Amino acid sequence: MSETKAYRVKSDLVKQIKKKTMEYVIDRKELAGEAEIVNALILKGLETIRNEDIDRYLSLAESKQIR
Repeated sequence: MSETKAYRVKSDLVKQIKKKTMEYVIDRKELAGEAEIVNALILKGLETIRNEDIDRYLSLAESKQIR
């Protein structure tokens, strides 16, 4: 059974996702949806993320450095 879930993504990160999507399309001359880019980022990140990385993100979010 396939499970999906919707998440809120911070606006600063959405801008970066849109930029990365455009870079991919321009470089590869192939369409890719933002959802595919996000899933690729999550897959790569899950392989390498450490608790310290999560702590850093939470600190940045709390200090409003990420909107």
